[in-house]
Amino acid sequence: MKLKKYFLIIGLSIFIGGCQKDPILDSIDQKIERVAKKYIIHGRTPGVIVGTIKNGETKIYSYGVADLKTGALIDEYTIFEIGSITKTFTGLLAAEFVLEGRFTLQDTVNKFLPTSLQLPSKNNNPIRWVHILNHTSGLDREPDDLDANEPFNYSESQMAAYLNRVNLLTTPGQQVLYSNSGMGLAGYSISKMTDSTYASLIDARIFSKLNMTYSFCNNQEKPLTNTAQGYYGNKPVDYFIMSDVFAGAGVIKSNMHDMLIYLDNLINPEVSVLKDAINLSLTSTVQIDESVNIGLGWFLGKTGNQQDIVFHDGGTKGFSSFIIFNKDKKTGVVVLVNSFCISEQVLIGQEIMQILNE
Repeated sequence: MKLKKYFLIIGLSIFIGGCQKDPILDSIDQKIERVAKKYIIHGRTPGVIVGTIKNGETKIYSYGVADLKTGALIDEYTIFEIGSITKTFTGLLAAEFVLEGRFTLQDTVNKFLPTSLQLPSKNNNPIRWVHILNHTSGLDREPDDLDANEPFNYSESQMAAYLNRVNLLTTPGQQVLYSNSGMGLAGYSISKMTDSTYASLIDARIFSKLNMTYSFCNNQEKPLTNTAQGYYGNKPVDYFIMSDVFAGAGVIKSNMHDMLIYLDNLINPEVSVLKDAINLSLTSTVQIDESVNIGLGWFLGKTGNQQDIVFHDGGTKGFSSFIIFNKDKKTGVVVLVNSFCISEQVLIGQEIMQILNE
């Protein structure tokens, strides 16, 4: 199952205007409950957990169940797949290496890859680090020979063969084409450079530094208890298997406890141990249109009243996620859902963000 493309959904909603004012003058908590629970009531997902930050205050709202069979409830420690939000961690990891002088965003990626895994070029333009981190590499969304049952269980030799035969869709740096291949190769290139693994790098350089003690990358780290069951429709599905060449695109598993720590650091980078890397990852590298730019993995947008927001969503075969924040207003939202959604988690996050900023 392909990880979802989402900024077009955002363009149809959050950048055009706000939601209508609710005529009932109820509390923020009541409004948030109404927004989140309607997707459970309509049978679109078994469970939803929402985390918010507003002026330094953190709140968590949990609805539905983590598992339809057992009826287990969701709490802040329940583990979910976060899918493509992983890409923001890959961008943050890359920012750390740039700041350390290990490479520049304008360096060609091939300098750091083995000869068997060289990226193609087009019109004599090579793929640079900035291109695989902002979706302008020209690479396809994914290789054309993925296994439908385990699409991201893809070996280095398979990726090498694909890169050897593929023609880039566009000249690197010229057009935004969302690519799981590109972001996966960003994480893999860093791991090759350091003779390490993506999982160990993310753990040492981000999870440990931010005290995100429940988050992990490897499937074998999956806890025996308090793990949400993912669903595709009403069908339970296993966690994604993502090999090393795709890990940077969507491998991370986390919970609301840790994702709110991440969100707080993003909203308040000035007090974060990763201050400089966060600021670099949130710096625009390419413009999509008048309302949306891309940093290192992040989408940077403006609302209808020209407020700056940062966002990303994710989706696997059994889980959906969304994160959005406004540094100026010190507000942010994380949404975790234990089912594959087309856009529900994005709509939930948008509406709650608007409620926080009313």
